[in-house]
Amino acid sequence: MIVLNSNIYRTIDINLSTSYQFILGENLLENLADHLGLEGQGKVFIISDRNVWQLYGMKVENSFSSYSNKKEIFILEAGEEEKNYQNLMEILEGLAAFNLTKNDLVLALGGGVVGDIAGLASGLYLRGVSLVLVPTTVLAAVDSSVGGKTAVNLRQGKNLLGLIKQPARVICDINAFETLSDRIFNEGLVEAMKYGFIWDESMLCLFNKNIRNEKNTIYQLIERSVVCKRDIVGLDEKDLGMRNILNFGHTIGHAIEMQEDFRLRHGEAVGLGMLWMVRLSESEGFLREEDRGLRSIECFRKMQEKKKASQLLEELLRQYDLPTRLDYKFENLKDYILYDKKIRKNSINLVVLNYIGRAQLVNMELKEAIDLLDGGYL
Repeated sequence: MIVLNSNIYRTIDINLSTSYQFILGENLLENLADHLGLEGQGKVFIISDRNVWQLYGMKVENSFSSYSNKKEIFILEAGEEEKNYQNLMEILEGLAAFNLTKNDLVLALGGGVVGDIAGLASGLYLRGVSLVLVPTTVLAAVDSSVGGKTAVNLRQGKNLLGLIKQPARVICDINAFETLSDRIFNEGLVEAMKYGFIWDESMLCLFNKNIRNEKNTIYQLIERSVVCKRDIVGLDEKDLGMRNILNFGHTIGHAIEMQEDFRLRHGEAVGLGMLWMVRLSESEGFLREEDRGLRSIECFRKMQEKKKASQLLEELLRQYDLPTRLDYKFENLKDYILYDKKIRKNSINLVVLNYIGRAQLVNMELKEAIDLLDGGYL
């Protein structure tokens, strides 16, 4: 641990094509500017959404009081529907009007929507300027702030316009989670659950009913999620193969988001997608319960007793009041799946489970995959 201005924080090293640190702690927003390395730097273009800025804008602005750096602030409305091409162009025009240069900085303060669109803008403008991510939701902290994926949505599908842009730094103040509604806090847990199902089964031991009130558990959840994602992305940063396992539940989940016109939040839709794929893995014989090797992990002795993987996931989702059923059939989702980013030459990588803690990519013809997915798994 490191102490700066009476604030205790932890750092996680991320070594990809760009090496940077993920700074995790408390009360970091009050001294945000101190963590940006602004000495000798130029201007700062801050992107946030209206809800986040109302909560933290004054703190962030006050943190710059001892710095002479010029600032510009761009505020989006809140919501996934704001992650669009029109807002992207407005941000790019704003960067140009501010005369941002390669010596300057884009700072994204908010959840995944803000991070995604700000990251894309910072990667496009001048073919790349420095980016600092300040995630204020659990979902952004455990998922979208690590790995460099940035995007906006198009009418045909989610995240279709994007690029890989690694940040210069990530700064996560877990006190920001205290202002989240239960719904927004809980949906963020789904992406952390995902790591337990595809990579590190012991992470599932962290998910107790009272997690929101256990600060040390939240620290562990964020830190271990970041390490899981870092290690997976490190195997395939350009998303050409192994990194696809991070899309577990997302082929169905993104289609559900589009079908619902984003009335369901990302984590809620991905949770449904994960449950769909776990049940498919069981039904089609991909998931081999006898190989899962979980009985040696103490916390699983009761959790796993006489339970299938799908039962465990459904119980975890229900524990946090997350949806486990759909009111419509697969036919409603099919058109959106045809625009899935994992499609290559009329084939697609489906992410299935071999056992809890290990995912597998199964490449198949698109028509075969569509037929396989159409199994009534919710």
